[in-house]
Amino acid sequence: MFGLLRPRDPSKSECRDFRSAYCNLCGTLSLEYGVTTRFLVLYDFASLAWLFSLDDTERPFARLNCVKGGTRFRRHEPEPADRFLAAISVFTCGVKIRDDVADDGSVRAQLSQAFYRKTFAEAEQNLKSLGFDVGKMNIILQEQQILEDLWERRLDVASGPTGKAYGMVARHMSKLGGMMALDECEWIGEQIGRLVFLADAYRDVKQDAGKAYNPLTQPSSAAPVELSSRDRQALVEYVVSCLDRIELTIAERGSVLAERWSPLRNQLLSLFGLKASSVILNVQCCVPCGDGFVAADSDECGECCSGCCCLFCLAAYFCSK
Repeated sequence: MFGLLRPRDPSKSECRDFRSAYCNLCGTLSLEYGVTTRFLVLYDFASLAWLFSLDDTERPFARLNCVKGGTRFRRHEPEPADRFLAAISVFTCGVKIRDDVADDGSVRAQLSQAFYRKTFAEAEQNLKSLGFDVGKMNIILQEQQILEDLWERRLDVASGPTGKAYGMVARHMSKLGGMMALDECEWIGEQIGRLVFLADAYRDVKQDAGKAYNPLTQPSSAAPVELSSRDRQALVEYVVSCLDRIELTIAERGSVLAERWSPLRNQLLSLFGLKASSVILNVQCCVPCGDGFVAADSDECGECCSGCCCLFCLAAYFCSK
């Protein structure tokens, strides 16, 4: 459920700045835990750090530091925010590998777990030293397992633990880096986490059908490998409602945040087979009433309209048919 979030079709300046954030995480990992941990760098948390860092402060590690210098790079004492980002990336990869071992016991997962075992333990200790509540994070992961055992299919409930986990990371990242208000970072991070969880589930529908837990499939060996139109519509409505709420919040926080959010939103939409032009969000759609009207292009996801029946919204909906 991790590793999906990255900018899609960013501008040249945005792309360059994201690469700087990503490469800085990679360089910090190598400095803190050894060069082999460069394989544990996560797009998700590099993306969150990039989204919320609204200043132009130069990052310690240059872009493409692995290409320019291989294992040779400038040594320095990393900032707490960089150390946290590296530690949470390692810790999260450890969770993913542990789950893979439990799910299918693949040789690759077992070898990874054996090779990085000490690194995962070191990262957990570093998180504690940086004031991150690892105990609470582990409780959240246990909640996720309980929901999987119950085969929870309500999208808001099933995506809750991952949302909480991302929210915790975003909040602590902001606390150490002074990016934005803590509550705002946590809330945006939670919504993004929910979307990443559901995107991973959507991507694995065929693979999981009848074999492994997936909130989008039925707990049956005869489960269909394609979503029904009703399930597809419910998923799209929930996804767009999350994006809608994020959009409204970010729109109030200035152009820099909005510019960085746009390519991340495009990536999230693409993970569900949608395009930015296919979805009309509330902030763009219903100025008169402000209710949550959602319109989606039938070419992408099936037609859907929910949450509002004012004349403006009805007219917009029927004109699009």
